[in-house]
Amino acid sequence: MKAYQKNYGSNTYSSSDPLRKFSHATRFNLALSLVDLPDRAHVLDFGGGDGAFLHLLKKARPAQGNFDAVLFEPYMSVEQSPSFSIATEWEDVILASEHRPFDLVICQEVMEHFAPHRQDEALHRIKQVMQPDATLLLSVPVELGLVALVKNLGRWKYRRNSTEIYNFRNLLMSVFAIPIPDTRAGDGYLSHMGFYFTDFHKILNRHFFIEYMVGSPFRGLPLILNSQVFFRARPRA
Repeated sequence: MKAYQKNYGSNTYSSSDPLRKFSHATRFNLALSLVDLPDRAHVLDFGGGDGAFLHLLKKARPAQGNFDAVLFEPYMSVEQSPSFSIATEWEDVILASEHRPFDLVICQEVMEHFAPHRQDEALHRIKQVMQPDATLLLSVPVELGLVALVKNLGRWKYRRNSTEIYNFRNLLMSVFAIPIPDTRAGDGYLSHMGFYFTDFHKILNRHFFIEYMVGSPFRGLPLILNSQVFFRARPRA
């Protein structure tokens, strides 16, 4: 995980792969359009990588530029920025929320790297630091159907050290969203293989009321024909 996170930008929004670059740049733009910031908002970016999205949010919301933002990033070193403060431990996030819980929590492309029990735990923790009427804006990748086949063939080709995960059996199972238990277990950092947003939807729904779902980068197409799915949700009582 640390090796990937070290090159977060070059693996996502600044990738040399034009499809990957388009996908993640469009994801950022869609996320910006879905953000509804109250005055003097308190914002948390959960697992926000190098903080690129918070920089964009500050730039795109100049009238609301006085919002306070916290980047929770436990895996990579992030440069200090006037756009946000940095939390490397969850206890730091709790401290930041004690005076005022968060009005908006952003979580993009993180939950797919957790086993289901850790997704449940993370969502519970996130809910505990939010205002009762706060918004969660969360995205996860589409890893089923024909989209998964295209993605996983690319991973199979370029990640030679991961061929035991991106093998023919798993590729075929992901097309039909068949559970692949051995890829979704443990407490460590998991690959995308075997993650299905349809299963994650059920876990998210236990903690949050889902107001809206939309695909990215083609929000007019069905979710399974997109690269990512966005959820906009509010904490359940």
